[in-house]
Amino acid sequence: MSYIINPYRYATSGGGSDYVTITTSATIEDDLNDSDYKYFVIDSTTSSAFTVTDAGGSGSNTVEVYLIAGGGGGGAAALGGGGGGGAGGYLRDTSYNNGGSLAQAYTVNIGGGGAAESSGTNSSLVPVTSGSTLTAVGGGRGCSTASSRAASGGSGGGGAGGWAYGSAGTASQGNSGGDSGGWTGGGGGGAYSAGSDSGSSDGADGGDGLDYEWMAYNSIGAEGFGYFAGGGGGGSNGGMGGAAGAGGGGEGDYTDGTENTGGGGGGGDGDGGQGGSGKLLIRWKFQN
Repeated sequence: MSYIINPYRYATSGGGSDYVTITTSATIEDDLNDSDYKYFVIDSTTSSAFTVTDAGGSGSNTVEVYLIAGGGGGGAAALGGGGGGGAGGYLRDTSYNNGGSLAQAYTVNIGGGGAAESSGTNSSLVPVTSGSTLTAVGGGRGCSTASSRAASGGSGGGGAGGWAYGSAGTASQGNSGGDSGGWTGGGGGGAYSAGSDSGSSDGADGGDGLDYEWMAYNSIGAEGFGYFAGGGGGGSNGGMGGAAGAGGGGEGDYTDGTENTGGGGGGGDGDGGQGGSGKLLIRWKFQN
């Protein structure tokens, strides 16, 4: 007896999938906000941190990238309060396909937070084989003195008494730091809003970071509310330090920014808070 094999039974559409497929040493989580998505996070520099093994097709052919740089350190003014540190730049690309070369390995560099009077470090996503590097810019330091003025960055640092002006943020990544209205610190800029300007005795509030609903559902971000990249509060001159920006910023009077949020450090009198380190989140659709 002879057997006839149907030649179409084992046919494939070019060997690919309709959805993006990723392998990584990080823990892949189910998205509680939408069961058709998965995500993972990376908190430290990792060579070939993940590999897109299939670029997908009609179901999905891109990934969402949320890349956060290290936050700037707060200013440490000798008189009055230093400016709050600017948040690390928050780069978002919700339809990333690396110019059509998605399927390859990627190296991740996570920026560290700046020490007092120092800016944060850039974070980057680097395609190993081909394509352009994505870079989130480190947050600018808060102002301390004439020789250590507020620096621009992902978000800019806040000004301080005598050297009043805050500095600029990077377009599409952050906002400017606030100005000083006396011997007090302006707030560091955040990813969502600029740092506030200060008055004569109280430090100014840091600018708020950005939040995403899906992150909040999964308890990701500063205090689990989905926020990242908040600015540091400005230091005071015998009054109250400025409030931290939502998203891991440090309060005025030299509180550190929260690690792995990109929050800016709080400004202070004689000392400044350290900025928080950065982070990468990758989210993609794996079914329908």
